[in-house]
Amino acid sequence: MKVSLEQNHAIVRSIDVVIEQLDTRYSIVQTERKLRCFPDADGLIRGPQDGSGSEAQTVLHFTAKQSDLDGLSLQLVPVSSTYDFRLDSLAAWMGFSGDQKGSTVAQGVVAKGKPGKKVNMAAWERLNNLFPDFF
Repeated sequence: MKVSLEQNHAIVRSIDVVIEQLDTRYSIVQTERKLRCFPDADGLIRGPQDGSGSEAQTVLHFTAKQSDLDGLSLQLVPVSSTYDFRLDSLAAWMGFSGDQKGSTVAQGVVAKGKPGKKVNMAAWERLNNLFPDFF
């Protein structure tokens, strides 16, 4: 399998995918290593081309039941998914001094919906109000 990744505002260093069968489940773990910047206070994400980037890693973990994958005609399979994002920097606009070292971590659960369907309407409306140009 050949995997590649292009991401705006990041320099992708590597991407690895591991697929395993664990008893009655399949597991896919995707690990992305990249150079990127912490978003500005207004949400703008700058590219690391000016040398201001930090090392970042994203790990996406997907699992599915083997029995759900048995139907070869399925186009949409139920999965469970989590993510872990780590950025080796702190944002100055959050009140950290320039010489203070640390990292930023975000972890969460990925919700999967059918194509064109909004999984969480309240979250969708809030994000759309905050970032109308994004959607």
